[in-house]
Amino acid sequence: MLKKTGIAALADFLGSKASNNTSYKRMTIPSWEINENEYLLIHNVQIVDVKLGKIRRENGLLVKNQRIEALVMKSELNQVRNNFHIKKEIDGGNKYIIPGMSDIHAHLTLISEFDFKIKNLRYFDNQREKNCEEAIKHGCTFVKDSGGAARVIDYLKEEIKQNRLIGPRIMAAKEVVSPKGGMWDLGLANHFSSVIFGGRLLNFPANRKQLEKVLDRTIDLGCDFIKIYLEDKPLYGGKESDVYTMFSSEEIDIIKHKAAGASKMVEAHSMFIKGSRRAIEAGLDMIAHITVDEPYTDEDARKMKAGNVSIVPTLSLGCYLAMNMGDKGFPYHQDFLFFQEMLKQYIPNMIDESVIPELKGSYCKFYDWIIEEILERRMPQIGKVYPERVHGFAKNARESIQNLMNHGVKIGIGTDGGTGITFTGNLQVEFEAFHHFGFTPVEILRMATLGNMEILHLEKDMGSIEIGKFADLVILEDNPLSNIHAISKINCVIKGGQPQIFYTKS
Repeated sequence: MLKKTGIAALADFLGSKASNNTSYKRMTIPSWEINENEYLLIHNVQIVDVKLGKIRRENGLLVKNQRIEALVMKSELNQVRNNFHIKKEIDGGNKYIIPGMSDIHAHLTLISEFDFKIKNLRYFDNQREKNCEEAIKHGCTFVKDSGGAARVIDYLKEEIKQNRLIGPRIMAAKEVVSPKGGMWDLGLANHFSSVIFGGRLLNFPANRKQLEKVLDRTIDLGCDFIKIYLEDKPLYGGKESDVYTMFSSEEIDIIKHKAAGASKMVEAHSMFIKGSRRAIEAGLDMIAHITVDEPYTDEDARKMKAGNVSIVPTLSLGCYLAMNMGDKGFPYHQDFLFFQEMLKQYIPNMIDESVIPELKGSYCKFYDWIIEEILERRMPQIGKVYPERVHGFAKNARESIQNLMNHGVKIGIGTDGGTGITFTGNLQVEFEAFHHFGFTPVEILRMATLGNMEILHLEKDMGSIEIGKFADLVILEDNPLSNIHAISKINCVIKGGQPQIFYTKS
């Protein structure tokens, strides 16, 4: 069990006293004893080439020491069995095998605190463990965690590494950086986030010296990339007229310099166009989310392409923001109605399967709160919700995505899992939404695999089924090149050549 310090440790103590102190039973990790000199043979599978969008001629894979050693024709199987020390075999039953999918904007350690109770603190770490398991269960062998308490992230990574917890490969920002007076700078209430999230989540440097110190701290914590906030307005909380402090161009140059010196990418959280354009002008690596006040224009997209700035729209967030505010906002817009339908179709089932029993009540209340008609809606513990802004996510998405597509901007797939009622690794809403906005199943599958890895410069090791890459694989019942629902029909998930989940015997 993770041992915390300071106010986070106090939260654990209070939560344990208030709860019934039950322990979480992790999923059983399949026994799989293959040493580095032995081979796994996967055969009788239809290998999906995500680069070309077609089925390969080979129908088998030879795996050694976590990586793909060879692609094998059916006629070569007997020869392979004779020439190599095959320790185990998996017969894929002529099903479809794809590279492990990825969620490149998520928060494994964030918890829905909508219906906050002291006793729930006892269960938050259990839910974090389940978040890791659920990512793998849904075929995501890789997760980019875009902000979370460093100690908690490190604990989860170590448990996964030591084969005590089923979970994905994790690339983490750890603590996030926002300027003093910027988004989520709530004064003394900032300390409350450590209670909820198990440690420090955000830093608010007030000047250049503090900014450099915070960046050094984040790098020393072992961050894999640097996450900053570039927001000038609230979606909710405070006053509608509030204007947040944003990092200046000079401060962004400091961030870029520090990041480059440590070989780190920089991701900007930006849901308003002013912050997004500042990120584009600065040539930051990634932008998270779609803007809610104005869509990305042709010119914005042209600059992004020229500057190699990618974006992860997190379309699943559209369900969370599909709040019923009567006639306020944009309740009759076709894409708002689409997200409302996705909310009702998918979220109850996601809560049922992805949340531990002790916290389901909180998540269900959040869902009920979103679909209930509330004209003057207030987010608990935060404040007033601004209808045109939250609904603007859906209203502006189509035009933004079309402009980004037209100019060849790299678009990634991420769920913002952990925020409200979004769930890490559960990509079905993402697939549905991108299809709704004009992407083909072939394009979407590539985005969720190789495309995501290209954005993160990890394509040499992951993202496609090729010799030398990690054997991170998902066996599907149906063909994902023609059916966006195929990713929900998983037969087996394999990470580094080791099965993590068997849904049916193969």
